[in-house]
Amino acid sequence: MRARSARDHNKGVGMDEMVIPTGASDTLEFELAAAQAAMGRGEHERALRIWEGLRDRYPTHPAAYRQAAAALIASGKLDDADAVLRAGCSRVTEDALLLAIDHARVAGRRHDVAEVASRWMKIREAYPKEAVAHVGCVEGLREAGRLEEAEASFAALIERFPNERAVPILRASLADARHNWAEASQLWENARERLPDNPVGYVKGARSLQQASRLDEAEALLTGAVTQFPDIVELQVQHAEVAARRQEWPAAIQRWTRVRELQPDNPHGYIQGAAALRSMGRLDEAQMLLSEATDRFPSQIGVSEQKLLTASAQLDMARALIAQGRLNEAEEMLRAGMQRFPQDHGLFMAYATVATRRHDWEEALRRWRDAQRRFPQVAEIRHRQFEAELRVIDAEPSEHPAPADSSIEPPVNMYEIITRFESLGGTLQGCEFGLVQRAYGAEPLGLLRWTEMAPKNVCEALEAEFEGVGLPENTELGVHQTPDGPEYFTSDKRFLMSMHTFVKESEVPHDKMFALCCRRLQFLREKLLDDLRGASKIFVYKITWRLMESAELERMHAALRRYGNTTLLYVQRALPEKPHGTVELVKPGLLMGYIDRFSVSATDEPLGPATESWGLICRHALALPRDKISSNVPAKQQRALLG
Repeated sequence: MRARSARDHNKGVGMDEMVIPTGASDTLEFELAAAQAAMGRGEHERALRIWEGLRDRYPTHPAAYRQAAAALIASGKLDDADAVLRAGCSRVTEDALLLAIDHARVAGRRHDVAEVASRWMKIREAYPKEAVAHVGCVEGLREAGRLEEAEASFAALIERFPNERAVPILRASLADARHNWAEASQLWENARERLPDNPVGYVKGARSLQQASRLDEAEALLTGAVTQFPDIVELQVQHAEVAARRQEWPAAIQRWTRVRELQPDNPHGYIQGAAALRSMGRLDEAQMLLSEATDRFPSQIGVSEQKLLTASAQLDMARALIAQGRLNEAEEMLRAGMQRFPQDHGLFMAYATVATRRHDWEEALRRWRDAQRRFPQVAEIRHRQFEAELRVIDAEPSEHPAPADSSIEPPVNMYEIITRFESLGGTLQGCEFGLVQRAYGAEPLGLLRWTEMAPKNVCEALEAEFEGVGLPENTELGVHQTPDGPEYFTSDKRFLMSMHTFVKESEVPHDKMFALCCRRLQFLREKLLDDLRGASKIFVYKITWRLMESAELERMHAALRRYGNTTLLYVQRALPEKPHGTVELVKPGLLMGYIDRFSVSATDEPLGPATESWGLICRHALALPRDKISSNVPAKQQRALLG
């Protein structure tokens, strides 16, 4: 076989296809060059095969290990690089220090700080006369958070190598690690004086100034540094960050643009650039930049976060328009936002709020229901939907939703369980069971759900079929102060029934609100009568400050049974012989439940929600067979339960 000529080479023959020289040393160098040439052509697998073959034939030569590891690191194959270097460290004696250093640094790239420290300590033990071993050991221990050991290693370094160039940087970095920003800032200034051409002193120094909130000094330092080191991306990043922290948004936008120019494959420039645009209200430009970032970096969480921030800014602007009464503009902005950010529940809530501000209750209810379908986990939406349903009642009494289906099927979750019950109110936070239903995601419409009502008044109302409730002559409308501001409350003159309206005094004039409340109360009365006659629910009553007397309970039960096969659940505090969660059948249609606590004490001291306690009572009540609840209970047992 003849050797290839220059003319052959010009025809495109690759180095790995040439005739290999006969000398071992020449062969090794030739193949190393062939591997590098393959890398240059993008033939990474061929290069790795060449290096692998060289390691088999020349297992003690460092080049094939170091070059292969460098290529693997560049490809992101850190585990493979680590394995190659580990093998090299166990076989190579020539340039073993360089291999060991590479091995320590690849652990750093893998963010295994404990292994970095361990490897550098071994290097220092093996090469105590090498300054680089001591420097690496200090850095490795510092990054592992072993600061006392790092300080001791630093002391040993300056004792043995007092003129080591890395000393000023190491000293300042240790102050950084201790979060002593004032000392660190001074030490980084010293490092810059000693090493004015090393950009690390500027990068780290500016960071320590930022951490110390010395933004003007950081700005001055970075303005000079980005001119001195125009291609150091970290300096450009910090320059932009400082502008953002100082709320100098035009400068921040310009600087983030520079970051993207220098490093177009870094998502940080897009994410923060969009944030700066958002802060100036340039939402369309922010969205365009984020769309570009989403295409470039589909797996970057930060982009999604900034999208939400942009949605938040759009929501803030819409809310400002609503507050100014510019409802058409707000609605237009919100429609665009909902299309652009369909996962942002705040935009849908604000969209429903616009209809509420217009008093277009049918449209408001439609929007709240749409929001509830999209975001069933957001409790605030359920509350607002409930309030919209009340306002629809106020506006159009002839078009109310049909009563709930009275068919009895086993409930499958707490939401279904809790909707099988309806409150008859109570005393000392008579709305407690209504709040329990809300906590489980249920917002039923009920006349007595939010009422304070004594047993005598409940019995009289049941016996009279709530006659006259909602008539103007029996209704009073007052205002109570609530955490959200003055709210209308209604009272019934005959049955002394007071209840929330969930309408602020500022929303509706008193005379108009009075008419609306009368209409609402009449509708809720009819609904309650339908529920009582349908016998599909268990009706709940409780008194917080005392126990009901047996005569009171008998009267309330009898009043309920006038309507049909209706069941009353009376809940009282647990007794030693009746532990929490117990539910007993007293007589047909009368259950007695025992709870560990209510949400307030007998003296009206807040104890916090008792939601889970109520949930247990309801589960146990529904667990009783329906036929058992309707069956006869021996009179002796009834007397014992009633006391």
